Amino acid sequence: MFAQRELTRLGDLKAVMRYRISVRRVICTVHTQRIAAPLHWIDRVHACWQQAGPLTRLAAGPAGWWLLRSLIRRRKLAGPLMRWGPTIWGILRRFGQTRRRPARA
Repeated sequence: MFAQRELTRLGDLKAVMRYRISVRRVICTVHTQRIAAPLHWIDRVHACWQQAGPLTRLAAGPAGWWLLRSLIRRRKLAGPLMRWGPTIWGILRRFGQTRRRPARA
């Protein structure tokens, strides 16, 4: 049906295509890990916060105020914090809501 040369050429093209796919999979994996790293950090912070006692949560208000005042003095960090703070807070709230929901069967 096909000439041997044609079959060899198709086999070579298939090998090249498989190699390119494997390289792209590795690249996608690296990018996914890079994107997910902050999410893992946020998850660890959230888990630690959930384990913290009520007194720690009570002390977090004044500590957060002190931290905010120290960051406002450094204008380089205060701008992005004020810009992205509400977005990050909303994401954390949604994340907490989804973790509290029971799993559906």
